[in-house]
Amino acid sequence: MEKLPKFEVIGDVPEKEKADYIARKRDIFEKQERILPEDDKLRKEIENAEYTKTPEQIAILNFINEETNRLMKECGVEPFDIPIENYHILPEKELKKFFDAQSSGTYSSRAYAIGLSSDLRSNLLWFATVAFHESLHMKAREVAQLYRGEEGKYKEKRYRAGIKVFSPHQKDINGNSVTHFSGADEGVIAWQEKINFSKLLELPELAEERKEYESEKSEIFRSRISLEKEIPEDEIICVNQDGTSWQNIGYPEQRKVLEYVCEEISKELKDKYPSKEDVFREFLKATFNGNLIVIARLMKQTFGGKGLRALGMMKTGKNNIVNNVLEMLRGMRRDTLHESQL
Repeated sequence: MEKLPKFEVIGDVPEKEKADYIARKRDIFEKQERILPEDDKLRKEIENAEYTKTPEQIAILNFINEETNRLMKECGVEPFDIPIENYHILPEKELKKFFDAQSSGTYSSRAYAIGLSSDLRSNLLWFATVAFHESLHMKAREVAQLYRGEEGKYKEKRYRAGIKVFSPHQKDINGNSVTHFSGADEGVIAWQEKINFSKLLELPELAEERKEYESEKSEIFRSRISLEKEIPEDEIICVNQDGTSWQNIGYPEQRKVLEYVCEEISKELKDKYPSKEDVFREFLKATFNGNLIVIARLMKQTFGGKGLRALGMMKTGKNNIVNNVLEMLRGMRRDTLHESQL
């Protein structure tokens, strides 16, 4: 039996509307040509721009599918397969036009598709890490909310994505939907990406990239970049031939906060969680099953009643909010430890 995602939808709408929505999403997932725009001109532009995947890229994507399924099973979640056709390799211009992508890889929940920049073809190790990251996003729990719009038609908004929570009808000062745990969500995905990096490096399809990665020249470049830019050496994925540009595992600030949270929970609950990695596993489970109850309990026990809310404030960008969240959590932890000693 073919493995498919669990299409979840909520909302105060007729059951028939929900059933029709699920049928459409299933159709989109299984028939990727349906994601293309109705505009013939734009559709042809995208079709003509998309790169044919090489046998090496296909083998890497198949491994990623198997590895992410293994992680899902270990977390007690029914896995599903991502068809090769749901990955689209496009030039930057078309990737931004169709996926509204701001980086080299993106996952579209609307289209159940992963867009990858054609720039990634320059280094298969870079291609593999970005594809792994976005595949984890696709396999995270996804819930949509249906509602009736002003014109009477039913509309869709994202409600849950991994541990990220959307408030579809609340807007921020820029007019965007309010989200919670967006930074923590990316932190979990990027942490798991780092864990799996060594496995990706062992793939036979990446033999040349591994040879280059382990070369003396590359090691010297990574060491210099690490010192100058304060990037951990083991997080630098690849470096160009003259050492002037590089790629590294993303969301370091968010991972720093998440690592602190996991370390403190481990200290508080050492018998159940001997290491920070054991705590991280709970966050990974929540990413796949969407259940934040365990995380909420752990945060309350370690940081007090407002700990979960503080973590939910962390965003994805490089800004002071991330550092503020870390300081807030440190303060909450001190207060909790002080109260436990009274």
